[in-house]
Amino acid sequence: MGFLSASGNIIEAVLTRKGREKLAQGNFNITKYAFSDDGVNYNLYDEDLGADADATILSLPVTQPSTNAAALKNLLVTMDPGTQLLTWLAINPTEAAIRPTLKKVSFYAKTMNKSGSPEKYIIHVNNETAWANNITTNQTIIGDQTNIEVSYKSNVNLSTDTVFTIILEGMETGIQSDEITLTAYAYTGQDQIIT
Repeated sequence: MGFLSASGNIIEAVLTRKGREKLAQGNFNITKYAFSDDGVNYNLYDEDLGADADATILSLPVTQPSTNAAALKNLLVTMDPGTQLLTWLAINPTEAAIRPTLKKVSFYAKTMNKSGSPEKYIIHVNNETAWANNITTNQTIIGDQTNIEVSYKSNVNLSTDTVFTIILEGMETGIQSDEITLTAYAYTGQDQIIT
């Protein structure tokens, strides 16, 4: 999907899977979007060129849109007037494992320098199919932070160890975590999992 003018493509956008579903249902409303300047090398700015100081930067190829939050490393953010502190996401731990003998693990997340109620998070993962088939999560607010519990589904059948790369995104602030690594060790589903 793109927004065009006589001079060409101005904004190109890609809908997430959920966005495409809502568009097909006829109830599509844009509620979130993100911009990034990942494709810009600011070291190419050359003041010696005067009015053309940014010419090299403007001639760089444009990064294509992505529905993968992990692809955007340098998100551009909008802050309320008077904001003095940037929000950031504290995560503990940043890597963990679940295995047949340790069927669940918890991540504690807190958006720092955010006023109001604690935030819930969207989980972006590198291997969506394996995640959807084998892993389940829930989120609960504990004090001023969110507990995100990750466990095997009761019908899991992972025949090989699988490493997931997870990024948490604040549903209210849009702030994103660094990558979190979760290793799910092979589980053949011989026993019923009780979480």
